[in-house]
Amino acid sequence: MAFSLSVRSKLHLKGLLPPSVDSLERQSRKTLTYLRCFESSDSDRKSHNSLLRPEIAKYLALMNIKSENMTLFYHLLTNNLSELLQIIYTPTIADVCLNYSILHTTGFADALFISIEDAHHITEILKNWKLSHPSPELCVITDGSSILGLGDMGLNGIVIPMRKLDLYVAIAGLIPSRVMPVVLDFGTENEMLLENDEFYMGLRKKREKNQKKVWELWDSVMDGINVQWTNCIIQFEDLESERALECLSRYQKYPCFNDDLQVTSAVILAGFINAIKHSTLPLESHRILLCGQGSAILAIAEYLRIHFESEFPSLSENEIFSRFFYLFDFGGMVMPSRSDITEGDEKWCFTQKKQMGEEWFNKRDISNLEEAVKLVKPTAIIGIGNNPGIFTEKIIRYISKICERPIIFPLSIPKENIECTFQQAFEFTNGRVLFISGSKFPDYLDPESGIAIQPGQGNNMFMFPGLGLGLILQKASRLTKGMLYSAANALALSLTPFEFEDLGCLFPRLNHLRQISIMIAAAVIEIGVKEDVARSLLQGNH
Repeated sequence: MAFSLSVRSKLHLKGLLPPSVDSLERQSRKTLTYLRCFESSDSDRKSHNSLLRPEIAKYLALMNIKSENMTLFYHLLTNNLSELLQIIYTPTIADVCLNYSILHTTGFADALFISIEDAHHITEILKNWKLSHPSPELCVITDGSSILGLGDMGLNGIVIPMRKLDLYVAIAGLIPSRVMPVVLDFGTENEMLLENDEFYMGLRKKREKNQKKVWELWDSVMDGINVQWTNCIIQFEDLESERALECLSRYQKYPCFNDDLQVTSAVILAGFINAIKHSTLPLESHRILLCGQGSAILAIAEYLRIHFESEFPSLSENEIFSRFFYLFDFGGMVMPSRSDITEGDEKWCFTQKKQMGEEWFNKRDISNLEEAVKLVKPTAIIGIGNNPGIFTEKIIRYISKICERPIIFPLSIPKENIECTFQQAFEFTNGRVLFISGSKFPDYLDPESGIAIQPGQGNNMFMFPGLGLGLILQKASRLTKGMLYSAANALALSLTPFEFEDLGCLFPRLNHLRQISIMIAAAVIEIGVKEDVARSLLQGNH
């Protein structure tokens, strides 16, 4: 950390260390700041409460084991995933991101740190990685702009790719030395990091606003990775929504995908498929009300549409949206009266509903969700708009009168933003709800039966390890919607009879994630072969 930038270049360390140059004295102050958090007399103790949590101590212990005995670390993680997941990833990882400046020590990160000031040194940085690592099979890359529910964490966002790749190794069996976590540092809008964090290791500047410069760095990194390692799969992680969509469009010639948009949508689709199986209504009788704003809710709508298209091939895309899908965003109900939505808009398809009759086309704007629910009469309601408590008791009880097994998916994270809790959904539907949340809820003890019920969580971990494994093994030239749809079906079918029939689960339990990942990988490879994107097979490398 104390090496000057010129020395880093001479020693081939550019990109292997965070951009800030920390003197030995500054590193000492940082270490003392952390150690003094444990002293009751320290006046700064209250400002570092999260560092004192037992989970952080456990996290650091695991990281120490990883640095000393990697085999033991992955053995522990693989065989104790249910217990260690909350330490190695959510929810503890949020506190690690917040305190990464203090928790980071030399050797703590095996990652690439690329700042916008390195735009003309990308080839050098990637070659530095090659000097000490074999060719990566999978790269997880973030710009730190939208980390979990924390927002812009700048360079501290590197924690997410590092730990996500640990899960790839533990669950999908990837080789630890052949994964590459990357953070692109464009600065940050987080004032706490810029003004109040003495030890922040990223660029101390506001996030770069010049989009030409931003995309030049993105292009250089993406092109450079493809040149150095043609078969490397690239996963985009925790990008703000507009950047996430643009990256998928801009780099579709490369084998890449977005975890937050594509994988999340496919996981929710898998849960929806199983919810329909538990429902007393056939698929064609369902009406889905989507509540949210932005790319995430539209991505979920798209993958649900693909399922309807598969089940009803005679219906066009517009007919499917017209008959089965409704959208409520920050402007209210998406309907013909909305002047801000015109033909050609990505939400236009939600306005065209001939089956609703004149009432739909003549009705004034609806800005109240309860009124929208009464108009649509949905059998399923899905929220991912960070609008806490919007699924009210009145709404949930109304939907539970429409159908025997209402489908309620409050997907916003963290818990503070969720549309309703599992307890609320369970009690307001008299225990009949088919539930998936974005945040994890503890088991709920049914007061009548005395049975502990485990709420369903749409955790991407069910899918991304197997998806990544399938793409790596076939050396896929790109990820297709067909692959994701096949992965969703494989996940939906992965539940044991006890999980699905006896427990009524929508997702499997964590204790057989390795087997599930193999099933998903096989499904992804099968579609890759059919769609001629499996380069390993096309090249004859069986």
